[in-house]
Amino acid sequence: MFEVAPLPRTGPITPSSSGRAPSEATGGRAEWHRGPMTSRNRLGRDSFRSIPIVGVGRPQACPRCGSALQPTATGEDKPLYPTSIYAITKRDHEEMAIAFGQAYELPAVALRFFNIYGSRQALTNPYTGVAAIFSARMLARQAPVVYEDGFEYQFGRARILQEGADVAIVACGILVPEALRAAESLRRRGVKASVIDLNTIKPLDGDVIEKYARRCGRVVTAEEHNIMGGMGSAVAEILVESYPVPLRRVGVRDTFGESGEAPELMKKYGLTAANIEEAALAVRGKN
Repeated sequence: MFEVAPLPRTGPITPSSSGRAPSEATGGRAEWHRGPMTSRNRLGRDSFRSIPIVGVGRPQACPRCGSALQPTATGEDKPLYPTSIYAITKRDHEEMAIAFGQAYELPAVALRFFNIYGSRQALTNPYTGVAAIFSARMLARQAPVVYEDGFEYQFGRARILQEGADVAIVACGILVPEALRAAESLRRRGVKASVIDLNTIKPLDGDVIEKYARRCGRVVTAEEHNIMGGMGSAVAEILVESYPVPLRRVGVRDTFGESGEAPELMKKYGLTAANIEEAALAVRGKN
């Protein structure tokens, strides 16, 4: 898969001796390059348009020499080089403030806190752009993004999103946000659910499945797939051989698919948080 590698930031932002904020050439973030930071081997931003990525945010190799890349912090003494209207106006406001201070002999420092505008930023980020994007996805009836920028999947390993002892909800794909919604609704009803993102179906993380089957005693699977021959079937095979417990599978019930808007199709085929919650309550009633 080819995509643009996000440039992660390393180190805190602090004002430089000149009073200016860190370089806008990379927005205060680290540059990907090999060797010491010199004008001879430093790579420009345009060098990252078609780098093959291994994981999230990790370039595989230098596009010029093929060597493994390592992140290196941008030096504070690097000249400012804004590349967008946003960056230019930021710089101009900072320089005006510093010039005003110098003209009237007032101490002035331009301190810029680092922030990112993107759909995968944590909602704890105080930058209001995050809330705007999140709200826009909700209004468009799109599933929220569960993971933040920079998250790296571990192949063959499930990820525990929520802990609970009453029922284990094992989900994958776009049903992971639905599983989290279902778990929240169950919590309000006094049912504590574990939510497991089984992001790799093959190989299957059988150890985690067995662990939470033993802990919770009941399992619900949720997938945007036919329940026959899918993730639910694979989980059932693990449980039958290792630790049999009551199981309910949420997915397409062995029928042909149709075309339409995603929210309507998910409701039609029983792939919503309400369906997962219903399955969790039903499996709790089984001995």
